[in-house]
Amino acid sequence: MTANDFNYDQMRREECQKLIPRVFHVEMPVDEFLFDDIETGRDSYAVIFRSRGSVYALLIAENGIEQTLEDVRRIVKNMGLTAEKFLPPEADPQYFYRNGVELLKRVYPSLRRWNYDDVWMYSRKVPYSPALVKVASVDGEIRRFNQRGASWQKLLNYSFRKVQVRYE
Repeated sequence: MTANDFNYDQMRREECQKLIPRVFHVEMPVDEFLFDDIETGRDSYAVIFRSRGSVYALLIAENGIEQTLEDVRRIVKNMGLTAEKFLPPEADPQYFYRNGVELLKRVYPSLRRWNYDDVWMYSRKVPYSPALVKVASVDGEIRRFNQRGASWQKLLNYSFRKVQVRYE
């Protein structure tokens, strides 16, 4: 590792440690960067890091590009990751549902009653950038978006699986 790499890692670590508490209201120290600047779209990238024994992916869309929960779900799947949890902005567990209801009301203003299934599709269209995803597993490889071919290609081999322990 050169001095420039070390300085870049320090800069990226500070950037993540400022962004995550500000947007997600979660204190999450970055223990180790696993992969940095993975292209996930024309103006978006991902950072995969370890914090307190768990692996997280931070997905950021730049230049005013709007990224939705559905986009993030698709990106995570195409990267070869399995998501355990999508952490909502401001640590608000109702963020996706509440904003999904607002989108539903805009589309159907006369609708007075709805259930979770009605809101489910609209909750996936809620803006979600930057996105923070807790990773459950990586199945053998991590892929990146190739802008020239407009397709996903293998970036490197990597396997990770979080062991689920359940007490009964």
